[in-house]
Amino acid sequence: IRDSSTSIYAKVNGIPWKIKEAAPPGTGIVGIAFTINHQTKEIKAGTFYLFDRLGRHLFLKTKKYTLPLTEGLYMPYKIMKETLEEIKGKFPWIKYMIFHKSAPFHEDEIRAISESLGKEIKYTLLYLRSNSLIRVFETDVENFSVTRGTYIVIKECFDDSFILCTTGNSLDDFGMRKRPKIFGTPKPIEIIVEENLIEELGISKIAEHILLLTKLDWNTCNLEVREPITTKYARKAASLLP
Repeated sequence: IRDSSTSIYAKVNGIPWKIKEAAPPGTGIVGIAFTINHQTKEIKAGTFYLFDRLGRHLFLKTKKYTLPLTEGLYMPYKIMKETLEEIKGKFPWIKYMIFHKSAPFHEDEIRAISESLGKEIKYTLLYLRSNSLIRVFETDVENFSVTRGTYIVIKECFDDSFILCTTGNSLDDFGMRKRPKIFGTPKPIEIIVEENLIEELGISKIAEHILLLTKLDWNTCNLEVREPITTKYARKAASLLP
């Protein structure tokens, strides 16, 4: 009942809850995700979803196009550049942009972002790898589950890569709460910082903001939501295309 009530309230323009400010004023947050035609092994559609720094919806564009998967999951240069130019015209207050992508950034995307945003808008490129093989455990708790919000910098692999645990034991005002009766080990998200031109955003701020954005899925009241709305909603929007 709680989930249904919250979802209906949000769909009639209600705001069930907000997140605290974790990004600089003037920030736009972009989620980029894709759907795949598994029969032809081609990209079916790509979605560009824009939110403000508090996670409020601003802009959505979904494009159907065909690219072989052998080239990677990415938006072609022309589509990316046209979309960014449209956003700059509609939202002139944006001074920073944080990109969340469900796949590594392609050279065409990076070129389009660099050319469109230039020196006017500083940006951060984050690859959110949801299929990481790394698992994290806490040995001093009964169920060995890590505490939600834990992040670990893995300098052995990349200087700008870290693991963020968005599921696991949760903390409330009265101390630690154990996980509900969920089977399996919590799967963290690996965040690879491919480029960061926003000085105010260190790894701790990036981790905090991604964690907060997992709580803006107004279709559920669950304490544990693994994926931020940026990539989650972008993927759902792409999947709705025929």
